[in-house]
Amino acid sequence: MTLLTQITSLITIVVLISTLLVSILFYIMIDDIVENYMGKQAMTVAKLTAQHPAIIQAFNEEKPSQIIQPIAETIRRTTGADYRRQRQRTALFSSQS
Repeated sequence: MTLLTQITSLITIVVLISTLLVSILFYIMIDDIVENYMGKQAMTVAKLTAQHPAIIQAFNEEKPSQIIQPIAETIRRTTGADYRRQRQRTALFSSQS
C-alpha cells in the first residue's frame, strides 16, 4: 500500500467518524429542543384548560365528567393534541405535527 493510499484512507476514516459524531450530536440536540417545546405547549394547554370557567363550574355538579369531557375533546381537536406515551413511559399531552 502506498503512502498516498494510506493517507487517503485515514482522512476518509476521520471524515466519516466526524460526520457520524456530529450527526448523533445534532440528533440529540434537536430531540431535546422538540421535547422541551412540546412539554411547554402541553403545559400551556393544561393551564388554559384548567382556567376555563365551564370546567371550574363543572366540579360543583354531581357528574362533572359529563360537562368536562365534551369541552376537553373540543380543546383536544382545536389544539391538535394527542394522548401519547413518552420515552419515560409517562403519559402527557403532546402536539401532533
